[in-house]
Amino acid sequence: MKNQTTFYRSKKDQLNKFKLLFDEISSPYDQIEIIANLLKEIRIKDQKRFISDRYLDIFESELDEILEIFEDKIIYFDPTPQY
Repeated sequence: MKNQTTFYRSKKDQLNKFKLLFDEISSPYDQIEIIANLLKEIRIKDQKRFISDRYLDIFESELDEILEIFEDKIIYFDPTPQY
């Protein structure tokens, strides 16, 4: 039980450190672009695992959809009116 508590505390500490670093980036577009790039890196890392140890395969289509929304509708959004 102590190891679990330590693990969750460490995870919470890591999240707080990440938030502090993330707060230094003032642009929400840049923040979303970083999140999209992190998701891509996490997927690449997960794909390198042995097939039975992969966690993200079952969410592949959902992750594709999230990345598509981030990239097409938010990061590269052009606010110029289309006439």
